[in-house]
Amino acid sequence: MTVSLSICLLNNKTIHSKMKSNFFLVLIVFLLISCKQGNNSELKNAHTEGIENLYFSKVDFKTKKITSNNYSNSFTLNTDKFLSIQFTLDKPLVYSLQLLAPNLTQDQLLNKGNFQFSFLVDGEVIYVENLNKGAGLKATKTEQLKHVVPLAYPAQIDYWGWFMWLKFMKLGGGQDVLTKGSHSLSVEVRPYIQEDSLIVGPILAKGKIAVEVARIPVDESLVPLQQIQPNSGWKISNGSFDKSRIEALNRKIAEKRFENINGIVVIKENKLLIEEYFNGENRSSLHNPRSVGKSIASTMMGIAIEEKFIKMKLFY
Repeated sequence: MTVSLSICLLNNKTIHSKMKSNFFLVLIVFLLISCKQGNNSELKNAHTEGIENLYFSKVDFKTKKITSNNYSNSFTLNTDKFLSIQFTLDKPLVYSLQLLAPNLTQDQLLNKGNFQFSFLVDGEVIYVENLNKGAGLKATKTEQLKHVVPLAYPAQIDYWGWFMWLKFMKLGGGQDVLTKGSHSLSVEVRPYIQEDSLIVGPILAKGKIAVEVARIPVDESLVPLQQIQPNSGWKISNGSFDKSRIEALNRKIAEKRFENINGIVVIKENKLLIEEYFNGENRSSLHNPRSVGKSIASTMMGIAIEEKFIKMKLFY
């Protein structure tokens, strides 16, 4: 901070003496405030740097309680089935949110804030997620101190931690950096508030685990571009495309990085350009379209109405 001081020299000795005294008083106060702020900053940094209160476990959290007896300092990706984290706060999350936005009510804090999780691989931040307001019950944010968060699990579970791990690995770049060899994985937990801008608080919990990446066997026959089989009912396109990119995608499917992809079909200018199938599926296989069916049904309904196959009556 730069301080600019202007001093007027007056003939009156008394006034001059009082101004001089006031000047030194202001100077002393300024120095005291500066020292106090510096010490607080150092203490804050020392506090957050020294935190190591987040622990990893490889037990199934559904069948066994996570305790210090089953904490683990190593994890083998693609081999170990389970991975959870556990951390304990000094105060419930809502207290940390109040420090970030003292003007907000508790309901407003819980509507605009939650935990922020950062995933670091070999010391580099790879993925950060600000949990939405629906992640976690109100009691877990206003009363709970000990938190157990399942991450890796062999089957889909209805828990935000599982989805967060999936996004870190599949969308956030986790699989791109955890490809082979040995690594360190760190998780940091902070509070955040999203108002006009994002406000992030200091670290509440953090921990580290060694990760060894086990090689996934790949069926190399699935990598080359598949030839389009006859009798599709479509004319075959002669359009050009980058085959190496499709083969790179095929390899990721073979490595189980995209587990649920059963087929890739590309139609260009009303002609069949690419047709491939995986995981035992083929051209005659039935697929569950899930919510895509609603989009198709609404589109077909709109076309039918526009072409007068269905007449609409308006009721008031």
